[in-house]
Amino acid sequence: ECQFDLQVAQSGIQANQSVFFVLYRTNSSGSSQPVYKSENQKALGNQYKFGRVFSDTDTLANSMDNLDIFLKLFQYHSTGNHKCLATMKVQLQQLTIAALEQQTIQLKEKSLQATISKVIVQKRISFLDYIFGGCEISLQVAVDFTASNGPITNPNSLHFMGGGGAPNQY
Repeated sequence: ECQFDLQVAQSGIQANQSVFFVLYRTNSSGSSQPVYKSENQKALGNQYKFGRVFSDTDTLANSMDNLDIFLKLFQYHSTGNHKCLATMKVQLQQLTIAALEQQTIQLKEKSLQATISKVIVQKRISFLDYIFGGCEISLQVAVDFTASNGPITNPNSLHFMGGGGAPNQY
């Protein structure tokens, strides 16, 4: 699992301009595929602050440290004709190192500077990881089908519930 905060600074930002970003992973064939899209953000001063990004490493880079992850920043237009402002590149290996050393990653293109901070890269342990690791699980089920127990409404039954639903000795 990978988590990080993203902040983008740009000189000459228009106050009413909204932007969003899309993360693309590079496939083994060299093509790219969108894997994450942020919400639209309006500028605060000359910066855009996006919320926490959560994604698993398989989705981001197929768990391969050296595959490129592209961050594309778009200017939002309500018509759907969004303008690409910048394309920046990072690798899972850079994110992992930043997480271990508690550092930020600076990406620059044109008048834009993206800061990736508070990076956490950790392995999400699944149930199968426990099984493959040697954890043994046993399940025992017992069902009593004997007719001698009788219905719970019969006072001679082992399962009879007395007046008011009080439990019996059995």
